[in-house]
Amino acid sequence: MTSSTEPGSSAARATAAISPTRSSSTIRTSATQAVRSPLPAGGWLAGPVPRLEPGDVACWVLKSRAAPEQIVPGWRPGSEHELDRCVRRSYRLELMTPGQPCLLWVSGAHDPGVHALGEVTAAPAEGDDGPVVGVRLTRLAEPVARAELLASPAARDAEVLRMPAGSNPSWLTAAQYAAVLGLLGPVRSPAARP
Repeated sequence: MTSSTEPGSSAARATAAISPTRSSSTIRTSATQAVRSPLPAGGWLAGPVPRLEPGDVACWVLKSRAAPEQIVPGWRPGSEHELDRCVRRSYRLELMTPGQPCLLWVSGAHDPGVHALGEVTAAPAEGDDGPVVGVRLTRLAEPVARAELLASPAARDAEVLRMPAGSNPSWLTAAQYAAVLGLLGPVRSPAARP
């Protein structure tokens, strides 16, 4: 059985009812009732997050509780590795394409922040334990610390900082990604070079 997402179909109406987009400030509270509501004055920090569009994402964020040397034994700063990273099944996977910038975010109490930069090398595909995305990452000489990003006006409202326990992938806006690049040490990935 297939479902139609043609405009006006019941599937399209149901999707619109639960997935407000950035271009629309209508929030549906039931199948027949809509409430006009402007985006909150606090931006991304206040209210529901609109569905992402391709132009919203400047860089994908792939989170891990493991440090780089636990992901790839012997992964030294400046060295590059190709990896498959687990991602959660969602509409965001349809937005991920080869060549897009990505980074490795290590969460937890020890050195949380950006530990590697690189790019998506393969579209998400089904792996043994669920969806995975191929990436090429270069480990940074020094991580970009979570505290540094929280102190940055451009980066402090990044999804990974607001929702550290959120699922993969997360994302950065152009301004947030520029803030990360501005805080980098000497090792940069090919995807991060101007």
